[in-house]
Amino acid sequence: MIVMHTADLHLGAAPDRAYPWGPTRKAALKRTFVRLIDEAEKIRPDLLLIAGDLFHGQPSLAELQEVNAQFSRIPDTIVALCAGNHDCIRENSLYPSFPFAENVIGFWEERLTSIPVPEKDCRLYGLSYHSLTADHNLYAGARAEGPETFHILLLHGGDERHSPVDREELRGAGFDYIALGHIHRPGILLPHLAAWPGSLEPLDRTETGPRGYLLCTLEKDRPCDIRFVPFSEAVYGEMTLEVPENCSLYTLQELVREEAQALGPDNIYTLRLTGDHACGFPLRPEDLAEAANILEIRDETLSADYLEKLCRQNPGGILDRFIHAARKLPGPEGEIALKEGIAALLAAAEKRH
Repeated sequence: MIVMHTADLHLGAAPDRAYPWGPTRKAALKRTFVRLIDEAEKIRPDLLLIAGDLFHGQPSLAELQEVNAQFSRIPDTIVALCAGNHDCIRENSLYPSFPFAENVIGFWEERLTSIPVPEKDCRLYGLSYHSLTADHNLYAGARAEGPETFHILLLHGGDERHSPVDREELRGAGFDYIALGHIHRPGILLPHLAAWPGSLEPLDRTETGPRGYLLCTLEKDRPCDIRFVPFSEAVYGEMTLEVPENCSLYTLQELVREEAQALGPDNIYTLRLTGDHACGFPLRPEDLAEAANILEIRDETLSADYLEKLCRQNPGGILDRFIHAARKLPGPEGEIALKEGIAALLAAAEKRH
């Protein structure tokens, strides 16, 4: 059995709305969902699981019609979904009454229910949030029961305010796969059994690193194979550039443009400026808007401003004392010692954290 597993698409959200690329990011959420259905058309999985927060809020009739049209494109794949905390079931929710395509299964009840899928020889389990938070384990006591070969649970949660999970209970509950949602970083809760795909597209600057979906292979009496598939249009990442001597704004713009083309022009970057030479002009992210999507600029050149900033972080600390001592060393050797020493101390501090 082949299973595509996604969650936390948050359709309708507007990431980075205050930035020039904001409209592009909002549209990317919908584009990537459509690309996911394109992918399902090619792969032809038995199941497409959406473990909550398909939408960023209560979906409108038009929005449900749009996603349902996409689901209708993959009639041989069973689509199973539930409402998460963001698109939870409320009095005016359209989820329960909407006429989804025949291949769509919705778990809209507040309590855990199961639905057999005879054509796939499996039984699916799930529930929906009916409030924004759940400080208790919504899935307590969940167990796989029935004659089907495969038993799969959709579970949205995993932190203190959104259905904290009991790892050991889940491990012994008899499921063949547990499709997790809510946590936006991809990760494994239980090897070969329970995993979060993370958000399909990154939703803010904290969601760094690859984003995508999980592709799972289930075979009888064998551990589930779980593979992460990077799939997002863009990622939040870091761009590091060494500032050349006598650098002009035009030169820096061209360097940023070239690096963005190499790393990914649609990505959103924190720009780290390094080297012995400081920019001789004020620099703001908007100055580089035509070159790349720059969210923040961190000036880590060995400029006086940067050195003073490091010293202020922990006055009297080892880094402060080192900088004051190293700046007194003469000639190029002193500059090299200052640069390498700061790099080593910062790396050591980052490792401790």
